[in-house]
Amino acid sequence: SPAKSRHSGFDAYKRAVYGLLAGDLKSVDPVCRSFDDLLYARYNAFLIHAFEEYLLSNHPDRFTNTLNQKFPSLTSNISDEDMSVQPDRTIARIMNHPNCRFESSDPFKILQASIISDTFSHLITQLGIALAYRANKDRPSRLLPPVDDYTYDKRYEPILADYDVLRMVVHIYSIYDLVDPSIQDRAQKAMVDYVVISYIDYLRIQGKIQAIPTYTSLLLPENKNRTLGVLMVDIADWQEQEELVQLMD
Repeated sequence: SPAKSRHSGFDAYKRAVYGLLAGDLKSVDPVCRSFDDLLYARYNAFLIHAFEEYLLSNHPDRFTNTLNQKFPSLTSNISDEDMSVQPDRTIARIMNHPNCRFESSDPFKILQASIISDTFSHLITQLGIALAYRANKDRPSRLLPPVDDYTYDKRYEPILADYDVLRMVVHIYSIYDLVDPSIQDRAQKAMVDYVVISYIDYLRIQGKIQAIPTYTSLLLPENKNRTLGVLMVDIADWQEQEELVQLMD
């Protein structure tokens, strides 16, 4: 596999197949066409490289000098620095790769990348700040009061207009919150609440009153009371108001 992945007589796709078996990025990258392709190629190469290192370190007697010279490891293009780099830097490199740059603004890919790179907490906090900025851009918002600092990472902006992804963000956060509620400090939690509140408001607009108290339970006490108070005023139908009060009880 290592030798064949660099064979000049093979076409690009045949070299890539052998490259995957050998963990050789240089022969695989040319045929990658998406974030998922590049992601798979890299983590596949990382695993092969790590396994080879393990075998060489723990069973050197099984690798003769002749064998090593005849089939040198082609994963050498993965440096020790690459092997020790943090997941967020690896994912950032992939997202900036020319072969998948068109996906860098795809809301689902942005969310996927944050989960793989373990930066979801950063993503949802930045979304909260961005939502506060958007809500208060023209006039002060009752539902999302202004925050002191409007600086946020603009690469997350594509998610703001996609409520399918926003719903996924809220549901993923609910799992995080259930597993380890202490994962965020209070200031960060306040920004996360803005994301949950924005989704709750979307539920109100869609007429899904029954779900509102469930999601409101994720909020800080002060945000919970204020949000329900504002929403109660915005719900004009008295039957829906009565239903909401019963659910709150």
